[in-house]
This record gives sequence, C-alpha cells and structure tokens, in this order.
Amino acid sequence: MSAEQNPGVGPLIGSIIIVLILLLGGYYSLKTIPSPAQVPVDNSNNQPVPVISAPIKPPQASTEIKDIEADAKDVNVASLDSGLENLDLLIQ
Repeated sequence: MSAEQNPGVGPLIGSIIIVLILLLGGYYSLKTIPSPAQVPVDNSNNQPVPVISAPIKPPQASTEIKDIEADAKDVNVASLDSGLENLDLLIQ
C-alpha cells in the first residue's frame, strides 16, 4: 500500500486531540465558575415589621375634594418603607 491510497491516521489523531482539549477546557471552565453567593443576613437588628393597618373609618363614597383629602389623611403610610433597609444586599 502506498501513502496515496491510505490517507493516514494523522488527521484522525489530530482531530481526537483537539476534541479532547476542547472537552477538558469546557470542564475546567464549568468548574471554575463561582457559585452564587449567599446574601448575608444580619439577625442582630431584627425588629418586628409593623403591619399596615386598615383605615380607622371606611373611605367615603363621595368624590368631593374635601372628602378625598380626609380619606388620604387617614391612610397610614409611615410603615410602607419598613423592611427596605437591606434592599441593596438583596439586589446584588
């Protein structure tokens, strides 16, 4: 047999080596990806979160401006931002 009739095993071995290098590189890159970090929770300053209370009196069905203003004054919005102290830690 001459070399012209048998293309040889050189390209086949080269292809196998390249595939093995690619597989090893993929495995290595997957192993080096850091896992998502756990968000640290600071339990030392836990305070009970106040619940938004229902209005003292039910809102009026009137559409007059003075009635709407009176209803708006009765709404407790002081506790709406409670629990947002650590929002920047949760967003990371």
